[in-house]
Amino acid sequence: MKNNKKGKHIAVIGIKGYPPRAGVDFVADEIIQSALNNGFKVTVYGKKSCCSPDYKRENLEVIPALDIKGKHLSAFSYGLFSALHALFFGHYDLIHLHCADYGYIVPLLRMKFKVLGTSHGAEYKRDKWNFLAKAFFRVVERPFIKYSNICTCVSRKLSEDYREKYRKKVLFIPNRIDFESIDRIKHLLDGRKCREYGLEPGKYILFCAGRIIPSKGCDMLLKASGNFDSDAPVVIIGNIKDRYYRKYLMQLKRENTVFIDAIEDRKTLFDIIRHCRFFVFPSTYEAMSMMLLEAAALGRGIVCSHIPENVDAIGENALFFNSGFISDLAEKLKYALENPAEMDALGKKGYDWVRENRNWEKFALTYIDLYNELLGAGK
Repeated sequence: MKNNKKGKHIAVIGIKGYPPRAGVDFVADEIIQSALNNGFKVTVYGKKSCCSPDYKRENLEVIPALDIKGKHLSAFSYGLFSALHALFFGHYDLIHLHCADYGYIVPLLRMKFKVLGTSHGAEYKRDKWNFLAKAFFRVVERPFIKYSNICTCVSRKLSEDYREKYRKKVLFIPNRIDFESIDRIKHLLDGRKCREYGLEPGKYILFCAGRIIPSKGCDMLLKASGNFDSDAPVVIIGNIKDRYYRKYLMQLKRENTVFIDAIEDRKTLFDIIRHCRFFVFPSTYEAMSMMLLEAAALGRGIVCSHIPENVDAIGENALFFNSGFISDLAEKLKYALENPAEMDALGKKGYDWVRENRNWEKFALTYIDLYNELLGAGK
């Protein structure tokens, strides 16, 4: 790795807010911290509604970009206003753009800057969007891949799809876990936070997502858990913004189903994950889920949909079921409940695999090398 020349300045666009609150934001933050530790100056553009104005760190500036309210307008306006601010007022050596959804600003940014683009998934594969929104994401994907100087992707399968579709090399760089920070708080995860939510450690089945949308498979879990008798509560953590999907899930819930809004405090969330009976992850589509990685890093046995992205995240260290098949999920849930020792052993295997293969320390300098490669290259 080349040493960073003093004063090199990177701007980060494409994350919701700062300090981080959601999956992509936490991934971006690990890269930001690595850049700061390696002598770069960093400016982060976040949505004004999601940024903390009081956050300060040496060599780090947070610019709250205007975002117009509305499901579709918020992200679009944030991306456009961030790009315009960077063009007219920014003095950066490089832009790191997260999420292919912002591909429409890459041609603007390339007028002045080099761009490293990181895709965190194909939004048109997620069922929370209507036809027009999916069509828009398909269109802006092309300039994101074509015009970024270097492209990376957190999904192996999607990076291969990009290479085949656009005839351009896209680097697969998986999401990682900061085990140093997990180890710092692990001894504090004693079950007290569980009890504050009325949960008995070791007794409940857990599903968790920042935002619960149909592709996360929550409805499949509720249907599957209703196929057999069990006293184990099914705990659902996450925000359900679609009122129709919320109504549907409420119709599926049973007496022992517990719904909890998304928990932003990491220690509280990790305490609840750490003490579940086992973790269920029935997604039909992912890029590479930080939630799945975190559950494995906390040593929990996992019942998981068998899709390539989940295998990339945790290896073959889960009790997998055929994605989309409720009967198979019900069978695996019943098996997991009846074989707690085997699930604990599977959790230990998952922890060891993720620690060896998805440890942040192994990837900490990957993006720094890419930054230096771009900074050392010509226009």
